[in-house]
Amino acid sequence: MKKSRFKHLIRGITPYKLRYFIRLICSGRLGKYIAGIKQFKKDRKYTASDFPLYLSVAAIVKNETSYIAEWIEYHLLVGVQKFFIYDNESTDNLRGYLESYIKDGIVEYNYFPGKRRQLVAYNEMISRYRYSSFWIAFIDIDEFLVPTASKTIPEFLYGFEDTPGIEINQIAYGSGGHQKKTKGLVIERFKDHSEYEHPINHGVKSIVNPRHVFYMETAHIANYFNGERSVNTRKEKNIVSSLDRPILHEGILRNHYACKSLEEFTDRMDLGRVFSPGKLSMNEFHERDRNEIKNDTIMDKYIQKIKDNLKLRFGNDI
Repeated sequence: MKKSRFKHLIRGITPYKLRYFIRLICSGRLGKYIAGIKQFKKDRKYTASDFPLYLSVAAIVKNETSYIAEWIEYHLLVGVQKFFIYDNESTDNLRGYLESYIKDGIVEYNYFPGKRRQLVAYNEMISRYRYSSFWIAFIDIDEFLVPTASKTIPEFLYGFEDTPGIEINQIAYGSGGHQKKTKGLVIERFKDHSEYEHPINHGVKSIVNPRHVFYMETAHIANYFNGERSVNTRKEKNIVSSLDRPILHEGILRNHYACKSLEEFTDRMDLGRVFSPGKLSMNEFHERDRNEIKNDTIMDKYIQKIKDNLKLRFGNDI
């Protein structure tokens, strides 16, 4: 009997899971994993209706006050309910600017100083908010999640509730030849982007079920309990690195406005990074400045509504 049980256990350990546990041992995380897996097994009984929020967004921010309200208002329109914002030593009055959102319960603000703190912040967010929201999306202020097969992101996510997380490819938006910062929304000023299959769009970001996450492995992907695998937007398990997978934009897009105008990019160069040493370079601007597809109108339907909502909240025109 004991021998039979041993054979059954061995058969249950796939090469992938064996490699997964070897990585845990080598990284020194096995003890933390053993403690966490017990809670994970209890948490699997929870359903979406057990949580006060269905979809939240988490981000670490540094000196992006002039862009954050548009980003919040857009994501409210497509179904995001809450924003967990970690402020990495901003000097442009981020806390004061967000005050009305904080009072309305839309933003939860946390001051988070230090260098290269993105991954630390993400893992703290997973721990702190794992029971606050069924889904948490980890994106930056220059990234916009765009549902294409439904009106809202939650409608898209309903079919993924049995998965631990979804990885979403980007579409890189360029400067459109703009040299200077001009008046208007980001999604209004920049409409030129890369070809959909351009290699730059292999980059992914994740929407995760935080109770399934052992830890955020990078700012892009999570490490899940029990060796679970995230899925792509076709609900296929992600077996290999995003660099070795087809680029998909089905059901949901992630518009990435990393360049904006040349002036805006150069203004950010001296701020440093929140995830790694060093500063942005002009080489990165030229790599990201993709403008092959002209005047994409996918975001046009949101522009006036965002402007109206910003005027209601702040009393001034964008």
